[in-house]
Amino acid sequence: MLTWENTDQFGNLKVAQSKATSLDDLDPDLRDLVQAVLTDHPDNRTFSVDVAYAEIAAPRGDQVSHILNLPFVSQLLASGAAKNDLKQAIIDKLKDIVGDKATVIGPWD
Repeated sequence: MLTWENTDQFGNLKVAQSKATSLDDLDPDLRDLVQAVLTDHPDNRTFSVDVAYAEIAAPRGDQVSHILNLPFVSQLLASGAAKNDLKQAIIDKLKDIVGDKATVIGPWD
């Protein structure tokens, strides 16, 4: 279970650190992220996967309230993993979890 930390005095931005060490053990953290966002935001949810910053943010680019940091992503990139392949793998996992309850995209435009 993720521990969400408020990063401002109002609790508008919550950040958690994934404990996953690979794509294979990322699912529980993705489920926690999805549950937190779906609970706090009943409408218009979008999850943005940004491997360059090793994070997933939601629910909207102009109003991010949840950021899941993925430290293992930085390690994979540093060891030569293909950025686009890694991004797509995380997007696919997240899409499997959210189904039709939200949109999953790459980095915010």
